[in-house]
Amino acid sequence: KPLAGVQFSVKELDGRDIGTFTSDEAGICYIPNLKKGFYVVTEIRGLATHKADTLSRNVRVETGKLNKVVYTNYEYPVLIVRKMDSETMQPLGGVRFRLMDRYQREIGVYTTHEATGQIILTGMDEGEFYLQEVEAKDGYRLDSTVRKISLQWGKTTTVEVKNTPLASLRLKKVSSEDKKPIPGVEFILYDLKNNVVANNLVTDQDGIIELPRTIPAGKYRLREIRTDPNFILDEQVKTIELKAGETTEVIIENEPKRGKIQITKVAGAETPITKDKEGAPLGGAVFEIYNNKM
Repeated sequence: KPLAGVQFSVKELDGRDIGTFTSDEAGICYIPNLKKGFYVVTEIRGLATHKADTLSRNVRVETGKLNKVVYTNYEYPVLIVRKMDSETMQPLGGVRFRLMDRYQREIGVYTTHEATGQIILTGMDEGEFYLQEVEAKDGYRLDSTVRKISLQWGKTTTVEVKNTPLASLRLKKVSSEDKKPIPGVEFILYDLKNNVVANNLVTDQDGIIELPRTIPAGKYRLREIRTDPNFILDEQVKTIELKAGETTEVIIENEPKRGKIQITKVAGAETPITKDKEGAPLGGAVFEIYNNKM
């Protein structure tokens, strides 16, 4: 395909300048009236979309014939990196990727467009490259996989990378009787292999613990390790499931501590009428119980 707008410098061997010439729509520079001899032809400005061939050529010009020299400019490959939510397939902006050459030397770090979730790169030679996500969008799990990609002259290569949204947890601790919040209750969150995911989780004045979207979706175990002194510790380990991109709300009740009073009514002495002996249990007695605030 002919390329218009490419500039060439033509000089004699001793460096004297003949002129600068630009290729036309047919991709041709026509230079008439040259004397017989040798000239140095150099491409000095190519197109942004093509790799310039800047190697100077010594060209022999003979009279009475059309002397030709052919330059081939290869069209640069285009790399499109497309980032999306693995659940909704919506584009994700603000994600940073590192592009490396075949020796894994860094070429540059680029950020996906906020609206399209894409990075569009060109200006690289044909060959093998490596791509790695180095910074995820808030609320998503980083995919640090190093991807090997091959680019070809004049071809567009598209790489799609999906990010898994992280989950969040909202835990509320309340009294089993009046449903009022219980502050100061401490929990530990484990995965199913009993690895600690989060500790030092303590309910606030509203009886709430909120974990932001920093946890991968999945099943977890929640264990209560300390509670308010006026309540019974719930020793049952609870299994909860966190869903990607969602806030899972868990309400756990604690039973208040209650004291017990045992009253035994006995005869103070032997009673002739009932024949009850001293210390014998007496049924049918009625008692009233008051707290010390009345």
